[in-house]
Amino acid sequence: EWNRLDPAEVLDIEKQNYGQKLRRLHAEMGLAPARRTFRARLLRMWPAAAAILVAGIVIADLYVVRHLAASRTTTTFVTAENCKGRITLPDNTVVWLNSESRLTYSKEFSRKGQRHVRLDGEAFFNVRKDSLRPFIVELGQMQVKVLGTSFNACNVEAFGTNEVTLLSGRVEILSDRLRAPLQLSPDESCVYDTRSQQFTIKHVAASNYCNWLNDSIVFENTPLKDILTDLEHRYNIRFQVDPDVDTSIGLSFTLEADKLETTLDLTTTLANLRYRRINEHYIRIYH
Repeated sequence: EWNRLDPAEVLDIEKQNYGQKLRRLHAEMGLAPARRTFRARLLRMWPAAAAILVAGIVIADLYVVRHLAASRTTTTFVTAENCKGRITLPDNTVVWLNSESRLTYSKEFSRKGQRHVRLDGEAFFNVRKDSLRPFIVELGQMQVKVLGTSFNACNVEAFGTNEVTLLSGRVEILSDRLRAPLQLSPDESCVYDTRSQQFTIKHVAASNYCNWLNDSIVFENTPLKDILTDLEHRYNIRFQVDPDVDTSIGLSFTLEADKLETTLDLTTTLANLRYRRINEHYIRIYH
């Protein structure tokens, strides 16, 4: 399959932009020149592969980089643009990484009194319960501490927020900017605004924050507000909705694994609205 497929048929990428991102990724991970040459050659070929076999499991469009620093070893999982990947950690915790995200942990992950990972981007965690070793996710200015639960976490610098949304179980939010830990219950979301440096807890439909895991979803008279939340996490973007737009109107359609523009054309046509891309990360919805 690797040799047979035409990369252009698998994923349309802009080569110069992709090359710049690849070089920046290598610089951040401190890869040695010899390994960089090999990985640069390998990653340039990656669109031609339907899947990469890593540690005995198939992970679609997911890279694994091991970084040796002194006597410490770290493992970093990286997803490409418009891709997602499934990871099973050493403790059998399952993590889904959204587009352009990174998850890092050290060789001490399962040896100390806690399990610790760092997230840059977005991920859904299904944490294996272990009452003796809490699971810690570091994202931006907050840490999420759990024993066993399912939640979505988002730490994208361009959005200016760190966000945790709980699907099941309970989590504890820790931060140097908090006087005391915050407790979350299912269908609650905690958002830290990096500009105002304020924490906010709100009641939400947590499934709207996690539906990006599915290739398709059926909306049945679903409020536009909930649909836009789903699209934000599915396509790694954020919407700026004009005040006069009624986001309570219900829409019914099946969302497939389409490109963002195709999905936006369908959604705004059904809602009799228009959209305009502001930049790479923000889209305006208006009449």
